Parts: sequence; C-alpha cells; structure tokens
Amino acid sequence: MDFEDILAAVEQKAKYDLLIEAAMLGGFSSNEHKGFITCLLVIQAMRSYEMMASMLDLAESVGMPRWEYFWLLKNAWGNQFVLARATVALACARWTLYRTDHHRFPLCDSPIIMGRDSVMAILSPRLLLEIDLKVASSEDSWVIRDGISFSKYREFRRRSIGNTFREVIFHDSEELESWRATPEFKARVRTLADPTVARQVVAAAANRVIWGLHGFGRVPREFESWIKDRVDA
Repeated sequence: MDFEDILAAVEQKAKYDLLIEAAMLGGFSSNEHKGFITCLLVIQAMRSYEMMASMLDLAESVGMPRWEYFWLLKNAWGNQFVLARATVALACARWTLYRTDHHRFPLCDSPIIMGRDSVMAILSPRLLLEIDLKVASSEDSWVIRDGISFSKYREFRRRSIGNTFREVIFHDSEELESWRATPEFKARVRTLADPTVARQVVAAAANRVIWGLHGFGRVPREFESWIKDRVDA
C-alpha cells in the first residue's frame, strides 16, 4: 500500500486550498467554506503526529502489521459517519477567529489542539481559531476578533507547547526564544526527554483526538442511526 498516494489524495479531497483561502481572507467566505474547514480539522487531527504514533504503537503491541492500521485509517476517512460524529459537535459550537495584522502565532508540529471542551487550531501565523464547545451556536455563524488579548495569547502558548512533540516553527527567533524561557516549555522539554513519559503524553494526546472523534461527549449513541437517512439522501 502506497500510503503517500493516499495522503496526497486526501489533501486534494479535503480542500486544503480552502485553508489557504481562509488564511488570506482572515475568515470564511461562506457557510460551505466553514464546513470544509470543519472536515479538514477532523482529518488533520486523525493524521496528526500524536494519533499516528500512538496508534502505530498500539498496533505493534497487539501484533497488528502497520499496513493494516493504515488500511483502517483509509477506510475511516471514507466513512461519512466517522466525520459526521466529530463535525456535528464542532459545527454546533461557538467559533472565534483571532486575526492579527502581523505574524503572531507560531506553528507547533500538531496544530489542531484538542481539549475536552474546546479546540484551538492555528490556521496561519496571523489567524487562530478557537471552538468553544461549552457555548452553543448556529453552524452558519462565527465571531471575528481583530487582535488577541494577553490572557488568550498566554492560553494559546500554553496549549501549543503542550501539544508539541518535536518542534515549533516561526519566522521570529526572538519570539521562539521567549517561548523557550517559559516554565511550560522547560517542563515540556524535560517530559519529552524521558522516552517512557514521552510515550505516555503522546498516548494522552491521541486520546484527546479520539474523544473528539466520538463527538466530544456531546453526540448521542444513536446518532448514526437517526442520521443515516439524511446521509444516504
């Protein structure tokens, strides 16, 4: 199985060009545009470092060949119900876009940052998305904020460092040095330096993604049965 071809095809089908459009616009051009971004977030989370590394470790521990896990992932991407369960929870939550007129948001190596009650996603160095699952909202709405408060940026930095496994990249070395000086960064470096502990935090991060894929605890068990007719239609 040539999984690189599958990844390339997913990037085409998932409309990654619409991510570039969102970055250029500093927002979404339509409800459909937001919908494609929603699916992209879920797909990207499923192919994130923490998810792939943890699932391959799990597969190896139960004697499953790597190709078989990739086959399962390919089939999950082709299953509408897998995407529907995760995306419906996101679509019904409040979306806030923080946009700036200069590069403000360094990119960690796993930029879809899932939590129990919220998701942060770095859409560009000038555009940060926060989805607050505790606040219900219509799927055709979003909030745009020009600039970002100190407290919100500090939360972003903390969560971004906590979702970093190998590297953080940015155009401004001084900003990255300021990140390296924080207690959160130093603690993260110590954590990742211990292979056993590092494996545990990768697994914990993967579990957060799995939590999201199951609907963030907000989608009922019977969801697939009552949505089937709509999907089939």
